[in-house]
Order: sequence, then C-alpha cells, then structure tokens
Amino acid sequence: GTGFYLFVSSIGVIVHELSHLLLALFFGHHIENFRLLQVPKNGQVGFVAHSSNPKNLWQAFGNLLIGFAPMIGNSLAIYYLTLWLQPEIFSFRVTFNWSLLVWFLISFSLALGIGLSHEDFQNSLQGLWPALLILLILAFLFE
Repeated sequence: GTGFYLFVSSIGVIVHELSHLLLALFFGHHIENFRLLQVPKNGQVGFVAHSSNPKNLWQAFGNLLIGFAPMIGNSLAIYYLTLWLQPEIFSFRVTFNWSLLVWFLISFSLALGIGLSHEDFQNSLQGLWPALLILLILAFLFE
C-alpha cells in the first residue's frame, strides 16, 4: 500500500526534493515552501515550491535544470553510495555480505526517486527557450 511505498522510496524522495531545492537556490529562485517527504497529498510525496523572475535569463534558464535535477542528484547518490559500500561492483564482482543488502535497499529507493513528475517536466519547459537562446548566443560567440 501507500505506507509501504513511502517507506521504501523515502530516501529517494528526499534526495529527489533536495536536488530540486539545491538547484533552485543555486539559480537564485525564491523558495516559497518545501517538504522533503510527506504523507501523499494529491499524489505528491514531496515538493519544492519556488518562484523566479521571468525577466532574469539566469533564473529562467535554471528552470530547465531544476526540473531535471533529480535525475542527476539521485544518480550521483547511487554512484557515491556504490563507491562507499560496494566499489567492487565497478569491477563486476559482488561479495554477498551485509553491505550488499544495505546498498541494494538504498539504491532501490534512490532509483525510485529518479522519476520525474508532470510538474517537473512543466517547470523544465519554462527554461527551454532561455536555454536555446543561451546556446544560440554561445554558438555565435564561439563560431
């Protein structure tokens, strides 16, 4: 049920929301409210409500990366968790011990948190045009 899903995915959800939060702060967005983990409300188990100045190109561009931040944040968390608990996996060797179980459970939770919500995609779309404009300007500068 819902309680079990929340328990299993909680670490992934927390890292998911922290990824949004950290990038929103990096791009200078105003943080209105956030919950790293909550009992599901309208299907949400966490959220970061932020706002930006649409006339500020940096902040507008930030929306693109803020929306996709969990894909990077949760992936990095899995990578560093693997380096810490199961580095031999990178050499395609596995030792069956307690750390493998802990690694598997936490990695599974983090993997569940990689998924993006509809709101994440909508927020990213707000940064698409500024990102294309920045790329166009850079292309002309470095031509």
